[in-house]
Amino acid sequence: MTHIEQLAQQGYAEFPIPALEYKLLQHAMYVFMQTLEIQHENLLETQFLQHKNLENQTPLGYNRKELCVVEGQQQSDPKWYCHFHPAGRSRISDLVSAYNYNCIKEFLFYADKVYAYAQETSVTVLKQLEREGAEGLCAAYIRDGIIPNLILRFLAYDLQEHDGYFTARGHFDKSGGTIPLFETSSGLCIGPEKNGATSVVEWMRTKTIFMAGLAMKEYFGLTPGWHHVQQEIQECSGRGAIIAFIDPIEPYTVTEAEAH
Repeated sequence: MTHIEQLAQQGYAEFPIPALEYKLLQHAMYVFMQTLEIQHENLLETQFLQHKNLENQTPLGYNRKELCVVEGQQQSDPKWYCHFHPAGRSRISDLVSAYNYNCIKEFLFYADKVYAYAQETSVTVLKQLEREGAEGLCAAYIRDGIIPNLILRFLAYDLQEHDGYFTARGHFDKSGGTIPLFETSSGLCIGPEKNGATSVVEWMRTKTIFMAGLAMKEYFGLTPGWHHVQQEIQECSGRGAIIAFIDPIEPYTVTEAEAH
């Protein structure tokens, strides 16, 4: 079965690309969690819009989110996340010089390593999908050997009060494609159809998981992954994750309502 066929059948594809060292990813997540103990108004100073005059873009840097829109209704969705990209790196590093936050310096050290791995892995995935028939995919996403619009999301959900709570409700990603790099606990469920059946996808050290987003469906006909995340019963802290989002060179914007 080709990777494109895997996307159509299960909403995601598995590539035989070893994951980054587990301890490095684990520590990157730990350091990110530490940075959330900084005064929140200082964290929010890092927000930066990468593209001028582009609607519906999410700022780089640290962001706090309380609500999401599901079927036209606002619902609780409490979490912190940091969008990491070289274009916004200096805004984050300014916290070190301005407030002497050493944990930010350590966070950037690990974020750089994870970003370099995500670039290499994502380029490999796109080249394979193009070989299988997604003609023009690499030209749309890759320039000078890298993906200019690749963003890392370091994500920390608030702890929910009851078991089985969906920490991320069902949605398609607005990005071109998504690679889940790390999760503090299992719970990612993916399927090929909106509101359809999903299966739990475990993080694997020997493979890389890839989901297409709505932008790849629009231009290349690849089946996007409908997915949600459910908090595990035994968890005593909020869930954390590191995710790579890849977007085309010419940005394709989707509203939150369209994705849900």
